[in-house]
Amino acid sequence: MAERGDADTQSMSHPDKRPQALRRFALALAARGEELCAELSADLQLAHGELLHEQLPLARAALEAWAAPGAGDPAVRVGERRAAGAVALQLDPLALLPDLCRVMPAAFLAGVPQILVNTDPAARRTTAQLAALVERCLPGVILSALPAEAFLRRVAADPYTQAVWIGGAAGGVVGLEERLRATGAPITWEQAGNHALVVGRSADLGAAARAAASAFRLGGHDRARVGRVYVHADRHEALVAAICAEAAARAVEDPTDPAAMVSPLRADADRLALLEMLDEAEDTGASLDVGLDFRRFREGSEPVLYPTVVSGCDPALSVVRLSKPGPVLAVVPWTDENALLEGVGVGAAALYSFGVEAPLLARLGAAFGHTFVNQGPDGPAVEAMRQAWGGGPEHCTWRGAETLRGPIELQRLFTRPRPAAVAAAPAPGLALGA
Repeated sequence: MAERGDADTQSMSHPDKRPQALRRFALALAARGEELCAELSADLQLAHGELLHEQLPLARAALEAWAAPGAGDPAVRVGERRAAGAVALQLDPLALLPDLCRVMPAAFLAGVPQILVNTDPAARRTTAQLAALVERCLPGVILSALPAEAFLRRVAADPYTQAVWIGGAAGGVVGLEERLRATGAPITWEQAGNHALVVGRSADLGAAARAAASAFRLGGHDRARVGRVYVHADRHEALVAAICAEAAARAVEDPTDPAAMVSPLRADADRLALLEMLDEAEDTGASLDVGLDFRRFREGSEPVLYPTVVSGCDPALSVVRLSKPGPVLAVVPWTDENALLEGVGVGAAALYSFGVEAPLLARLGAAFGHTFVNQGPDGPAVEAMRQAWGGGPEHCTWRGAETLRGPIELQRLFTRPRPAAVAAAPAPGLALGA
């Protein structure tokens, strides 16, 4: 164990070795990708093809970005910030691979001596495979598959844990808020938002439809996805047709089929909530244009919802105002700018836009902190914001956390400022008279 500890300390303390370790992990993940995705789809009934075509590439891309020269927070690289104690990560099982590879490297590159990663109890086999990959490449990372509430209770009682990141719904966590806050550790809980897309008369409808189709990505559980679209009434019909084509292109097959691109909705409450939203929309005259139906492929399997587009929505409908737990997108036609500004402001953490004229764009920009022009969640400026974003309080907010915190903010969550006295002290060997 002493030799293992020495090797771990050496690897974690040399920044030039850490990107190499992440690159080795990326290669190992790629080599085991087919097997790992088959295991995960069996563990959680996630769509095998969705994992292969979306989650695995997202995970590998995140690792490669972390392994690139100069990745991470400059304040960490120069020693202005440093890690203190362990970091606990509660992963969202519905986005297990991209969450793991987006968040864990931030703690790893920050020099955290121990990273506790917890997945879903139903994913024990997948967790064991991931743990084997991690053990070969990334020292100090420990994977477990405990109920979220049990894991976070342990975290709250562990004085060595100095920061906590929680992804997704994480059932039972709300009741632990007070105990987790009492530890004094920085905590962030990244939950799904109901991000809005505004489309004007001069929009590139193909680009706008592709951005809107993020609503169907990862089975409708991508936390950066668009949740609702506001399109000028003159372009409503054409945009809906383009979005429906994107939705129909996603293969709805048995989750074990490599072609499947939509995962089952595992929770009865989620299915009932969506059905109520769709019934309410239809009763008010909205149009259910594609999808609509749940399909059960075999006995004992969870039902899969076809990617669903609801057009002609009144902005007051629940399917517009609320975050949807599945691959469902609401489309609202607008003509009055004041009414648009009033409706789009409900629960939007990020706002994307295509073809919006300058005066309205200025009003939208004044109302929202993160407004992106002519792009969706995958646009270059969005990614640049994620990379550079470093604001916010030292102790991150519990709710309403900025979706998909970028590398710099993640590293700030997992580190603390170097004490002033230490920061001001001369480096070893540079003292006067040395």
